[in-house]
Amino acid sequence: MGESKRSRPGMEKSVSKISIKNQPGDFAYWQTCSYQERLDALEQIRQKYHR
Repeated sequence: MGESKRSRPGMEKSVSKISIKNQPGDFAYWQTCSYQERLDALEQIRQKYHR
């Protein structure tokens, strides 16, 4: 019971609330990320797929 949840290195949770009319697309978000952040995200998706 005393175990704490650990977040994965390099990933930070964040939440923001915006109007659906002003919601940017996924492409705009990924363009703001560095090359390494995009590769890290892709690797996490790949690992989840293979589990």
